[in-house]
Amino acid sequence: MTTLKILLVEDETATVELLKEALKEANLDYDLEVRSNGEGALEYLRSETLLPQLLLLDLNLPGKSGLEVLKEIKDSRELRALPVIIFTNSRSQDDVVRAYASHVNAYIRKPMGFNALIEVIKITGKFWFEVASLPDTADSPPPLTIAPKP
Repeated sequence: MTTLKILLVEDETATVELLKEALKEANLDYDLEVRSNGEGALEYLRSETLLPQLLLLDLNLPGKSGLEVLKEIKDSRELRALPVIIFTNSRSQDDVVRAYASHVNAYIRKPMGFNALIEVIKITGKFWFEVASLPDTADSPPPLTIAPKP
């Protein structure tokens, strides 16, 4: 199995530690980069030559919110192909709708309990790294264009 490069944007230290443990328990071979705010995440993404294969993004961040970060990523030619998963405690249907309207790839509510968290991480890892086909992050994706209607 290939090492998975994951960027986690989460401001709660306890949640970061729980996710690290869940990733280990899920037997995923990963390289985890963590940023605690939206500005730090965008700075990291813009400075890296090899992008992560997946971004786990909390909604409620200090400074720039997760939805603002998502919008900047999806508006960027260089970053828009990066798969982004909102991973949050928010149960708000408005947040779900806004996230998908901003082109999030998935919206996952953080489960209650460590065993449930491990299961969600296993399922997420299996889908994104064994089932889904991801773009090669070493190359910038071509710009998206829509042909005008005749």
